[in-house]
Amino acid sequence: MYPLEKPMLSTITQPLLIINSEHFQWAANVAAMTYLVNPTNQIEDRKMLTLRETVHQSQSDFTFLTSKFIGKLAGLQGDADPYVAMDNNNDALIAFISKHLGIDYDSNLDKVFTDDAADDVIHGTNIQLDPERLPKASL
Repeated sequence: MYPLEKPMLSTITQPLLIINSEHFQWAANVAAMTYLVNPTNQIEDRKMLTLRETVHQSQSDFTFLTSKFIGKLAGLQGDADPYVAMDNNNDALIAFISKHLGIDYDSNLDKVFTDDAADDVIHGTNIQLDPERLPKASL
């Protein structure tokens, strides 16, 4: 989660949507993200989603440039259907940004934020964090 350093985290007051790839996240970064979406620190709407069975490149069009075999071999694809992963990513972005800019959008896009998407989306993270090592509210 660069380039944000610890002192900067407490200054962020805007709505925030964090979308992670399940196989491209690590505890130190997730700890900082957890601080940002922690309800006790929230000033605005904050959400963290993790797209199941995705890799870093699943967030871009690289995942569509190769066959599944080559894509997995080269680390460009996870086990998730790339079209489903991209749809979930785009739905979350469009719904979140539209909501906060006051733009009309199809409310069906909000499904990614509900349990209806549980097979493909983790609300929060799957990384287990030691509560003693999480950033405190008074960074």
